[in-house]
Amino acid sequence: MIVASDLARVGGENGEVVVGPETKIACDMATKIARHSKTSLIVCTAGNAGKKWNHAWMGIIVGQYVVKQIDRDRFLAGKASRFNTSGEMKELARLARSERWENLHITLVVKWWHAPRAKFLCKLWLWRYFINAKVSVVKCESHVGWHIIAAEYLLAWPKNLLWAIIGR
Repeated sequence: MIVASDLARVGGENGEVVVGPETKIACDMATKIARHSKTSLIVCTAGNAGKKWNHAWMGIIVGQYVVKQIDRDRFLAGKASRFNTSGEMKELARLARSERWENLHITLVVKWWHAPRAKFLCKLWLWRYFINAKVSVVKCESHVGWHIIAAEYLLAWPKNLLWAIIGR
């Protein structure tokens, strides 16, 4: 499971929407891992990126990048209802239930600073959907500023903990 983090544009403000440099790192790591197992499937469930990005579905944008490196039938794009980590993990759990994946082992490929919250939300949504799966994390490098990391721990974590308590 690729936890997407950024987008970029090719050709200026109205150009084509593509994966950004941070997401490329995660995609490259995920394809490297997938090549070691013939039965692995790379999944990205990121949702609609909003008006700024021409309402592009990030999971599909990630797929366009990933399938240049592996067979198309080894990638699955989901469409999360929300453009956030909780939405991504909810969609992953929904896919796991609808596809009836057995002996499920999920490897989250995620930025080092985002890994604790991504794993927490993945396990939370799998538990809510009654899915028994092993969840591991592969942390990739990141080149974001400290303001992004501060927002992760000071804003996103408290919000997600509150959502977990109230059942959102």
